[in-house]
Amino acid sequence: MIRIRLDDNGWTLRLTVEENGAPVDVSGIILADAFILIPPKGANKLADAVFTTDGTDGQVEYVVEPGDFDQVGEWRVLVHFRDAPLDLKSSAFVILVQRTSPRSR
Repeated sequence: MIRIRLDDNGWTLRLTVEENGAPVDVSGIILADAFILIPPKGANKLADAVFTTDGTDGQVEYVVEPGDFDQVGEWRVLVHFRDAPLDLKSSAFVILVQRTSPRSR
């Protein structure tokens, strides 16, 4: 589980797409809306992925933008490539979003 603070941004979510323990060449796949951010409440958010290298090693990433993780609680994140003839979906992983530190008075 990854732990972040509410509205943390500028960090990179990176993963390797694997099948049977080996990286899958995803270089020809369209990466639009590949990352699915599932909040504790409300509608899912979609984010475009980019290749970490050239995609032949299965690595994709997304740099978190302001407002992406805007609720406290357990978020689930997965990657879904919907590009014929492939339909690859990762297992979801959890990101725990914690309240920011209280302000000093």
